[in-house]
Amino acid sequence: MEAWLRRASFVFVAAGLAATTFWYFAIRLPPVPHRPLFIGFEPNPPMQIRTATGCAGLAVETINEAAKRAGVQLQWVETGTSSDEGFRKGLVDLWPLMADLPDRRKRIHFTRPWLHSSYSLLLRADSLFLDRSFNGRVALFRMPLNVRLLREQFPRAQVAEFHEAKDVVKEVCRGKAAAGFLEGRMALTALRDKPSECASVALRVQTLPDFSLQSGVASTFEAA
Repeated sequence: MEAWLRRASFVFVAAGLAATTFWYFAIRLPPVPHRPLFIGFEPNPPMQIRTATGCAGLAVETINEAAKRAGVQLQWVETGTSSDEGFRKGLVDLWPLMADLPDRRKRIHFTRPWLHSSYSLLLRADSLFLDRSFNGRVALFRMPLNVRLLREQFPRAQVAEFHEAKDVVKEVCRGKAAAGFLEGRMALTALRDKPSECASVALRVQTLPDFSLQSGVASTFEAA
């Protein structure tokens, strides 16, 4: 009798686990879509790079591999918009790398972050550090998020936007901008691969303490 009860208990526990597993995967988790998911592309070296053969870069390669393992089909689309606008207009289901900000969570789903970003100012070596009262010209890589972040740190600064990070560096070296506002990895790359305009100009980086972002894959709630 005791052995029978042990066997019966095992059967009930196994059945309970099986039912829970079925509920989790069949009900709680949405099914993998049978159609390709549209994922937005926005030139943002070295994470997203436009090449002669299509989209490349660290974020593109990472997400392509993750999608392959998950059995999800992706179709990369260059929307010509920012990530926020791409979701607002219904142009994309996913975005490979997007800063997880509190106000965005009201309308966008985020995975756990897979990239940590910090921001820096690129300055001429003889320049003074900038503070919140600075009202001069600051050059930056053209992205709505960059403008938003710069405004939060230096609300009185004059913003000059450029399509290429190297043009931001050129503005600093020419003395047309007091500083360049760049993501940390981009700033270090700019210091290493300086354009010819900076051949005789010494540059340095001013880190912005306690100013960093966590970024993950973003999606609509339907594609979460």
